Amino acid sequence: MGEDVVEDAVLVVAELLANVVVHARTPFRLSVHLREPLLRVSVSDRRVGAPEARSVNPTAGNIGGLRLVTAVVFRWGWEENETGKTVWAELAV
Repeated sequence: MGEDVVEDAVLVVAELLANVVVHARTPFRLSVHLREPLLRVSVSDRRVGAPEARSVNPTAGNIGGLRLVTAVVFRWGWEENETGKTVWAELAV
C-alpha cells in the first residue's frame, strides 16, 4: 500500500471520527478492512439519519468533514442499521 493511500486513510478516519464526536455524540465503532483493490473504513454510531456534507466554513470550525472525505476516496456512503447508522468510505489501493 502506497504512502498516499495511508495518508488519505488516516485523514478519512480522523474526519469520520470527528463527525461522530461533534455531531452524533454517541458511542461508536471503527472498522478498517482491506480487500484489494479497496480499503474500507467504517464508523458506526447510534444516531439515526443521513450524514450531512456541510459547507466548508473555517471561521465556524468546519474545515472539511465529508466534503474533504469525498475529495480523497473512491466512494463513500452510509446505511441505517438496528442501532443507528454506519458511514463508510472506500479508497483504492
